[in-house]
Amino acid sequence: MKKILSLALAGLLTVSMAAVVGAMEGQTKLGTIPYVPVDVEVDAVKDAAYDTAMVTEVGKAFANSSDSTATVYAIHDGEYLYVYGEIRDADMVEPSAADQESQPWVCDSLEVMIDGSNKDTVDATQARVDWTGWACWYVEGGLDSGYGDACTPEVAAAAAAEIDGGYAVEMALHLKEYGATAGSDIGLQYQINDVFSDGTPQANITINGMGPWDVPNYPVATLAPVSEAQKLDGLDEAEQNKRYIHHYNFPSYSVGETKPSRGPGRR
Repeated sequence: MKKILSLALAGLLTVSMAAVVGAMEGQTKLGTIPYVPVDVEVDAVKDAAYDTAMVTEVGKAFANSSDSTATVYAIHDGEYLYVYGEIRDADMVEPSAADQESQPWVCDSLEVMIDGSNKDTVDATQARVDWTGWACWYVEGGLDSGYGDACTPEVAAAAAAEIDGGYAVEMALHLKEYGATAGSDIGLQYQINDVFSDGTPQANITINGMGPWDVPNYPVATLAPVSEAQKLDGLDEAEQNKRYIHHYNFPSYSVGETKPSRGPGRR
């Protein structure tokens, strides 16, 4: 009887594991985007707020070849997702106003694609900032879009600046407009659009080499819950909370040490 029960449980476990593997097939786990309850100035400068950011490397081309890569940092404050990216690009082409307003994907730029449900049950939304700071957004299937001054509230703020070897962009994206909430998983894809001044066909580079609208294969990231902020009770009324820090003290016997149990050491 015990053997039958063991076999049954093993079978259920196998089925459960297969379901989990199937659900995650094609998705890369990026990590957790930390909750950072501080004001972030969107100015294309990487400030201290990004010190604990989720860092992602972008460098797999899916359309044409390119040496362009990017390092992208992400944090959130419960209302906005802040994205700062440093794009390595030795050949930035001056975009025309016509291209920016009608086909901005042909400009050197960084795109952020978000599936707020991570289940492809809502239309993914794309935000884009080019190397001059021009911003736009677009909903999957062309259901809605906004360019330049009409970017809000989806792109609440955007900035760009030239840096050594390329350019930096920064953007604040309103999580609610992307169907995303703190404490949940989101599908998240980054894309570099690399344009060449010599007329070479444009290259497109993403995190995993998949296309920008291949939503089921978006990498997945977790938006850290707001509860990860540590509440402060002190004299400084301006500082009410800070990012969660876990303090611990284990008895010696619980970590394999043979010594008398005394007060906390320097371990």
